[in-house]
Amino acid sequence: MNILQLIDEPWDSGITNYALTLSQAMMWHGHKVIVGGWPNKPPLLQAARLGIPTLPVNFTDVNVFNFRTAITREKIELVNAHGGQSHFWAYFCLRTTLSQIPIVRTRGDIRAPNANPANKHLYEKSALVICAAEFIRQGCIESLGLPDYKFVTIYQGIDTGFFKPGFSSDKIRREFKIEDGVSLVGIVGRLDPIKGHSNFIQAAKMIKDIFPKVKFLIVGKEENIKWKRLAETVYSLGLQDDIIYAGRREEIVEIMNACDIGVIASVGSEAISRAAMEWMACGKPVVATKVGCLPELVSDMQNGYLVDPGDHEAMAQRLYELLIDKNMCQRMGAKARRQMEERYTLDRFAVNTEHAYQKVLELK
Repeated sequence: MNILQLIDEPWDSGITNYALTLSQAMMWHGHKVIVGGWPNKPPLLQAARLGIPTLPVNFTDVNVFNFRTAITREKIELVNAHGGQSHFWAYFCLRTTLSQIPIVRTRGDIRAPNANPANKHLYEKSALVICAAEFIRQGCIESLGLPDYKFVTIYQGIDTGFFKPGFSSDKIRREFKIEDGVSLVGIVGRLDPIKGHSNFIQAAKMIKDIFPKVKFLIVGKEENIKWKRLAETVYSLGLQDDIIYAGRREEIVEIMNACDIGVIASVGSEAISRAAMEWMACGKPVVATKVGCLPELVSDMQNGYLVDPGDHEAMAQRLYELLIDKNMCQRMGAKARRQMEERYTLDRFAVNTEHAYQKVLELK
């Protein structure tokens, strides 16, 4: 297949990562893939670094002639739009002379689509809507009132050959001065109020009062909140020697392997939750909040625990249970790893998407 993936996100996001991971996986399966996106913005720059051919597109004012010419030149058979702007422009550019080329819309947004007549018409005319999680699919069906068969859930895959148990953690533990016999609990994600770092810190305080042999690691760049602000809470609780802020790091797989437990403390969002998948692929049990796709990934009391968003007491209780029972912690981590191997590999991601695309092409 010759496929054009359109990303109108101008930044690195869960939607961008889904589209680029899919593009790379489809290329490995022998398909021709081109990524269209904003010139000189992270999605297109990342695509180029991955060796994926790119097509610069200004989604504010698409040059229809150039867009159609590129579609014809590259013999594109299917266009997959990963955002509202790209969805509209794909339909606008292809609805006449190239109307035989099907448009697939992928939704990786926690918000349900707008049900106004114009948007509903756009979805009706699309060949298929791929949803990155089942709760997104259900939200689309309820909002748009379109038949169920128009929507399919395809979870993002993860490179389980890279994110895996067994990476040496000695260097990381030495760097952060984690002594032998001390457990390490980690949270990985940008510093943003929606990620629930404040609740993580409050849970850490409750645990330290009854389980002293544990440290807590926060990894992620400052975005909508500064570490200085979170550090004020850390110091007020007397946790300055127990909570480590590592900033943004590249060696995420080594950091996850150095931790005993992963935490997703988000109070919203998590349409895809790459971090949860990475923790689980590394064989770590996850204590996660019941938001977004997390209840679809984490099976409560099987490969981790689910708690209500904002409930730091429940989070502390579940973390404590894992900390005092190393065998249970390891069993849950092993189950998490098996789930990633069985359901969320890059190969399965590509195969599931291939099947969806092929059905679309057969029906055009």
